[in-house]
Amino acid sequence: MPAIRTLFAAGAVLAALAVLVGLGTWQMLRRAEKHQLIARIAAQTAAPPIFLPVDVADPATLDYRRVTVTGRFLHAREMHLLNRVRDGVAGVHVITPLVRDDGPTVLVDRGWAPASRPADDSRLVGRPSGRQTITGIARVPAAPGAFTPPNEPARGLWFSLDIGRMASAQGGAPVAPLVVVSDMAPGERWPYPAGAPPRIDLRDDHLQYALTWYSLAVVLVVVVVIARRRKTSSRP
Repeated sequence: MPAIRTLFAAGAVLAALAVLVGLGTWQMLRRAEKHQLIARIAAQTAAPPIFLPVDVADPATLDYRRVTVTGRFLHAREMHLLNRVRDGVAGVHVITPLVRDDGPTVLVDRGWAPASRPADDSRLVGRPSGRQTITGIARVPAAPGAFTPPNEPARGLWFSLDIGRMASAQGGAPVAPLVVVSDMAPGERWPYPAGAPPRIDLRDDHLQYALTWYSLAVVLVVVVVIARRRKTSSRP
């Protein structure tokens, strides 16, 4: 019976050790993947801009790519992403459809504007007319976070980018499957929207987590060794 208990305890220790080492190794693999992603995004944003293709078969290949797109803004169908804070000031991101001559409409994030401004104050918010060429970063909208309120298109309340529902709110016209985030400065006659390139803010805590799991594995081994030595020394 003692032999069975010893065998069971040894199996449990080995299983726990395998799990801890496995979790640490998994975190190291995740860290390598994250570094590859960061390097790819850095290369995408640093590359010279390309013209946004008419047909985007795989939006992921253009994610974080600098692009140029030409068309006319539909300011009457402007939408606002709510709850955007900049330098401690509450505001919105101005999303405006850009109609192209040779392709589907593109949603352009023209940048941040303060929420307290009058909606029709042209002295604060520029609404350029005519043919415009926009340079920015193509982004595939990320899924909203767990604490992001749901969009309410019927009330014009947008808390996250949802190209499909935004296209429906625009009348259902074809819309490109990505958003162009403008990094262009506002015009001389108005201070907003203030464009800015999207921040590359990817968490990279994998090394910390890996060291935690590996440390726990080492602690487990030390505890087992000490327990074995005490048991051996206590025998007559």
